[in-house]
Amino acid sequence: MGRGEATAEDCLRLGWLGYAIDDQRALETWCHEAERLAPEWAEPHLALGWALERAGRLPEALEEYDAALRRGVAPGERAEWVKVRRAGVEARIPLW
Repeated sequence: MGRGEATAEDCLRLGWLGYAIDDQRALETWCHEAERLAPEWAEPHLALGWALERAGRLPEALEEYDAALRRGVAPGERAEWVKVRRAGVEARIPLW
């Protein structure tokens, strides 16, 4: 798939593939491309938030969860999951 042929959904799938093979750089690159193609879509931010949280990059994860919430995560359980994840990340960031 060449640049310009991919959809945001394709890019997100490639990002998750990067995550599956433990390639954080690929995950971030493809999620950022998905964001560029669909700036209103929350899913790339959720993927980045999850991966950054697992990598211990908590301030960045918090930013991504906030971006997902601003873009309107689907209401219901999914939105609650993001709010719980976000609160957990925020609680683990040192205040000093």
